[in-house]
Amino acid sequence: MHAVIDGVVFLYIGIPAVLLLGRAYIGLWREALPEWILQLPAAAVPGLLLLLLHYSKGLILFIEPADSLFLRQERRWMRGLIIRAVIMGSLTAYVRLTLIILLLAPILIRGFSMEWGELLQMLAGLCAFQTAANLLDHLIRVNHARWKRWIWLSLSGTTVTAAFLAWYYLTDWQQGLSWLIPMGCLGLSAVLISLRLRLQGRLESELREELRGRTRLTALLLSQSVPPPKPERSRPWLFRGSRRLLRSPLPSDRAAELAVKSFFRGQELQTYAGFTLLGCLAVIIPPFPVNLIVYLGLVVLLSHGVNESRKFFFRSSLMGMLCGAREAEAASSARTMKMLLFPALMLMTCFFFISITHAWWGILPGMAAGYAVSLAAGSMAPVLFSTGFRRMSKPRS
Repeated sequence: MHAVIDGVVFLYIGIPAVLLLGRAYIGLWREALPEWILQLPAAAVPGLLLLLLHYSKGLILFIEPADSLFLRQERRWMRGLIIRAVIMGSLTAYVRLTLIILLLAPILIRGFSMEWGELLQMLAGLCAFQTAANLLDHLIRVNHARWKRWIWLSLSGTTVTAAFLAWYYLTDWQQGLSWLIPMGCLGLSAVLISLRLRLQGRLESELREELRGRTRLTALLLSQSVPPPKPERSRPWLFRGSRRLLRSPLPSDRAAELAVKSFFRGQELQTYAGFTLLGCLAVIIPPFPVNLIVYLGLVVLLSHGVNESRKFFFRSSLMGMLCGAREAEAASSARTMKMLLFPALMLMTCFFFISITHAWWGILPGMAAGYAVSLAAGSMAPVLFSTGFRRMSKPRS
């Protein structure tokens, strides 16, 4: 079943995406390049290559904890595994770098006036640096732990970066590649391989690094399908004390206060803040008729989301244990929604009026309008999104 679903998804999404990307790639060769590509500085090329160099490191030995007994008895097997890992890791990095250079070829050739010979020289130098960086990173992770590991990794990363920049800027690409630094990287790679083969008593470190690498890959694959584990609850940023927000001692006001504090103390605060920030940007960038429609849509979306969070709070198991929870929910719904919508709508309305007036004094009418909109949306949202339009209509006779 999963294979069928994956095949259907690839058929309807993957193939059109490949065709569109292929069309865009051909357009980079035949059509005029976008203006932003032509305005890129010359330092963008070594910066991009450094990103490829630093984020492509790592060796995988393909060993399991159950194999440790056999590897302790036969040390020559471990040597074979290390050599195989170096070869496989280097070949994988070479193929990945080659594909990336081919994808960037139209930008490098047409935008930065490079030639195919220079690209081949650049690719050869990248492969040499990649091999040395992989082996150096692996050797440091096996030999050191904790803070010593990060110090040595920082020093090695700085050294590789300095050597790469020196090679890139001191090389005369028109005359040919200066092979001094790349050949030095290959010699350093040979020395690192011999040091790793002579190193003994590091099997447990190898297993830990293997498990750590597999865990990172598994987390990357499952990041979009499985939610991450919830962190331990720490002290909230807002409403750390037990001070009252409302002076009224009525049960409905106490319930509204509990709902507001629970909302801003929980994980919904991050989503709320992100939505508010994006909403402010969305209403200040477009022109007047468009940003008004965007503003109204944001008010509806925010009201619906906040109302769902309010209903989830009142229908939780803890609130169900209290007497009169249903009555408190019905009586405090409007007050809760007004308090929850007020900060976001106030900010978005102020930005909306700033975009209309093109002046900072637009904050003053924006504050008044934001207060009015939060009152209106807070009163209407519990009725619209809780009851529904069908149930609000009168029954037919």
